[in-house]
Amino acid sequence: MSKTTDLTPKTLCLVCLFGITACGSDDPVQPEPEPEGPPKLTAEALAAESWPAYPTDFQFLPGTRELLVLDKAGKVLHYELSEADPPALSLLGKFDVPEVHAPLDCGLISIALDPDFTSNHYFYLGYCTSGTASGVYRYEFDDQDYVVIPDTRTEVLSVEDPMATRPWHNVGWMGFAPQPEHNQRPLYVLFGDKVRDENAQDTSSLLGAVARIVPDTSDSGGYAAATGNPGETNEAVHAASYAWGLRSPWRGGFDQFGHVVIGDVGLFDFEEVNVVDTAGRNFGWADAEGPCVPISKDSEGEETGGSPRCDEFKDPTTYFTHESGDRFVKQDPDATSALHRVVWVSSTYVGGERDPYDGAMDDRLLFGDSCTGFARTLEVDAAGTAVSDEAAGHFGAISSVRQFSDGYLYALRMAACTSEEEGAGAFVRVAPQ
Repeated sequence: MSKTTDLTPKTLCLVCLFGITACGSDDPVQPEPEPEGPPKLTAEALAAESWPAYPTDFQFLPGTRELLVLDKAGKVLHYELSEADPPALSLLGKFDVPEVHAPLDCGLISIALDPDFTSNHYFYLGYCTSGTASGVYRYEFDDQDYVVIPDTRTEVLSVEDPMATRPWHNVGWMGFAPQPEHNQRPLYVLFGDKVRDENAQDTSSLLGAVARIVPDTSDSGGYAAATGNPGETNEAVHAASYAWGLRSPWRGGFDQFGHVVIGDVGLFDFEEVNVVDTAGRNFGWADAEGPCVPISKDSEGEETGGSPRCDEFKDPTTYFTHESGDRFVKQDPDATSALHRVVWVSSTYVGGERDPYDGAMDDRLLFGDSCTGFARTLEVDAAGTAVSDEAAGHFGAISSVRQFSDGYLYALRMAACTSEEEGAGAFVRVAPQ
């Protein structure tokens, strides 16, 4: 292979420094730093006292080293993270949520803290109340008397499909907008389709949709539809709905632009990471799974499959298949064999003075598969298009990832990837390799 001489202005200036010619400047030219590759990460298990049987989600309490951890069966555990390195979790207290219906994909699944938690102590839990219904409920935290917490329950929002036949595809995630939107901090809630495909394309329903609401913090509870929802100008859309066309959104987060990022679990073929870059996005389920394929015709003019609605749908930002030879699985040498796939995502990492990743995670979020165990970093632009999508390491059966004030990302790891299997899993710290 021949070598081409580089005679760009930058190279000519570097030649000048060695006295071959002059460049018209006495300023020394500094070589540009080599671009850093994607971060390589490991998920190290931490010691945890009385760890729950099936951890699903958690939240750090602001201004403390404390956190609340959800057990799928309906228990909330209050922990404190030690200042040791590596840290460990000690149990401070716990309480039960009696109304939780926990078979299969149902149970106590998601938690969010009120933006004014430090003053009002409100937190929100997402869970099933029956095989056909699930919703969001507000509680008031009291670490001096855990027994009274369940009695503070106030309903915010409940959805139901009486025709649902299995307790699947429920409240997968919820989170308050990181910054004000129309002078509000709306709560985004991801609802699955309750295993009824038609729900996801029914814009009058919140099943298979992203709800965007402002919870009423009065004693009466309930909510108001957030300003800017599509239903303001389209009466066919539920007032609380913000986007739709989802199957089983298991986890979510926010990117650096404040857009909701969704990990939507597929049926037969694809796991999707979707970005709601604008109101009214339709992600295609059940007309499309993965990238939408237009209708095609064979040599005789007969239609051979695909969807006639691809122009209505937003394709996934990134995705992976259920095949054992999927490119993401092959890029993880520690990936395990699995029949199932369950995608998860996190929010975008926010760098600062305390950054154990030395800037390598800036503007990147994590996503992966709880079944084969791979984890990847993803950076997106303002339109929700992938800028980078790189292998990061092997994390195992992750269910939730949060950033703590020490700069580290922490995660819950389940024992296995499906709701049919139980096991304690672990609380892990995501560290650079």
